[in-house]
Amino acid sequence: MRSFGIRFLITLLIFCLAFPVFAVNAQGEAVEIALSFDGEAYRGGTMMLTVSVKKPTVALAGLEFTLEYDSKYVKPQIVENNEDVLEMDALVTSKPNGWEQISSHKEGVYTFRFAMPDNGSDLLDNANELVLSISFTVQAAGSFNFDVADGSVLAIANDKECTAYSGKGSNISVVAASEAQKIGIVFKGDDTANEKGEYLLRIEALNLGDASGIVALEFDVTYDKSVFAPTVKSNENEEMNVFMQDMPGDWEQMCSFDEANGKYTLRFAAKNAESLTNADVLKSGKSAILSIPFKVIGSEGNVASFTVDSPSVIGLSCSNVILTGTGDVKSVSIEKAPSGTIPDELGYIIKDGFLMYVDEKTKVTDFLKPLGSNFSVNSKGDYICTGDILTDGNAINLTIIVRGDINGSGDIEKYDYILVKRYCMNTITFSDAQLLAADATNDGKIDRYDYIRIKRHCLGTFVIKEDR
Repeated sequence: MRSFGIRFLITLLIFCLAFPVFAVNAQGEAVEIALSFDGEAYRGGTMMLTVSVKKPTVALAGLEFTLEYDSKYVKPQIVENNEDVLEMDALVTSKPNGWEQISSHKEGVYTFRFAMPDNGSDLLDNANELVLSISFTVQAAGSFNFDVADGSVLAIANDKECTAYSGKGSNISVVAASEAQKIGIVFKGDDTANEKGEYLLRIEALNLGDASGIVALEFDVTYDKSVFAPTVKSNENEEMNVFMQDMPGDWEQMCSFDEANGKYTLRFAAKNAESLTNADVLKSGKSAILSIPFKVIGSEGNVASFTVDSPSVIGLSCSNVILTGTGDVKSVSIEKAPSGTIPDELGYIIKDGFLMYVDEKTKVTDFLKPLGSNFSVNSKGDYICTGDILTDGNAINLTIIVRGDINGSGDIEKYDYILVKRYCMNTITFSDAQLLAADATNDGKIDRYDYIRIKRHCLGTFVIKEDR
């Protein structure tokens, strides 16, 4: 096997490109350059283009090709290269042992040159590969191409004649989105609400394709003050934690309420958002689920809207890019209340088929008296218990929750906090009613703080009393 010096090979490669007749007399295509891109591209983000040299048909000691790109849409992040500082070494993720590069760049074009060194013995063949990973900053949204032209590929064989071979290039098209397509806010939930009832506004915040992940999010929600009244107006003690239904692992909220303008400003971020790389992220294609409770103060026939204006939607990605997004509008029609109604002054909360805020040791007779003769419960004892069903025999069919009463006795007792402890240790599971009853801290999750609060209640050092 004959070795060639890198300078000799580079000179030969340049000579071949300068005199195409030499290449025409070559033995045919010896190698193929493949382009690939896996992920999402969007304005302001970073995309990674992979350039792979497929297994050549002959053993090679040198290779040259050009990569053209549209500088209107993308800007390469590494462009400098000289004999003293070979910065483009960072673009090479795999190569034959000892191979060297003397590549160059001018706007819109990379020229890549690789060759075996003077004392080298490893060739570009079936046993070795050459792969580059080239990072670009996306400067504009739209469709653009990367291209390795067939005529730019030239390979030098490891033989006595230094035979020059042509090669096959490739082309790849990429579509870059604008930031406005990276966050989507969508309203979920019912399109109707009952007079004097409760309405739960459900919101889905979706990462539409930011591959690095979103670490912070903000948007405004406005509502019709003549039809809906929010039940959570303060956040001094983090009451708005209840809005977070399904969020990334360690996110927190910094929400606020503007009653005069009928608006919530919803802000959420990972606790380690400032470090970016150590933060829990909202991954590409995943959603954060929120819910905001309202009371219906409008009348039958009213139609009201909830709105998220697109300009209010912003976020921060793990690539430290400010993202914008698209909002949504939801119309809700007010219908006549069911035949039986539960008076607002009783202070109960009706949510997702549950009736909550019933105190422990509430006698069945005392509970039913203000509701009227249409109502009944299926309680087997003297007390209203978690899991009892309240019905008016017609439209109302609600499962009752007594906070702290997990075992359904109507009384908060030792066995209840034992059940919470076992749940936290993952030795048992809870029904939906038990989950609501076990949430003694009313923060939407079951943990050791709920266990402590229920135990202290049983020991007489704390009282679980619903705040109405």
